[in-house]
Amino acid sequence: MPAISFGKFLERLRGERDMSLRELGTLADVDHAYIHRLETGEKEAPSEEIIQRLVRVLKAGERKGKILKFLVSKPVDVDLVELVVEDDHIPLDFFESAAQLSFRGKPSGKEGWRQVIKQLEHIALQNDNG
Repeated sequence: MPAISFGKFLERLRGERDMSLRELGTLADVDHAYIHRLETGEKEAPSEEIIQRLVRVLKAGERKGKILKFLVSKPVDVDLVELVVEDDHIPLDFFESAAQLSFRGKPSGKEGWRQVIKQLEHIALQNDNG
């Protein structure tokens, strides 16, 4: 299963807003070539300030902004990212926990990840009750 990196998710957010690299760079006051290098993975770990500018200009919202920030530290299975973007009922702390788990065999597709999230919810509920 392919992983989605910070750059690929940034590119996806830019595509959702139908913005060119130059347009995003101008509005965010970030060099468009730097944004391109972020999207291609040539550059990694942008500053918090740069991320905030990009999120603001892309109107990504708080949830997608947090996902983008999380992806700076770790590429995550594309199916898990898509599931969490599509289903805003999934708490981001469960997304982050699921993304950091190690598996002998990775979950299969979005439904496999949905099962992992349900297991994390079950564990959290058990911990809360006792």
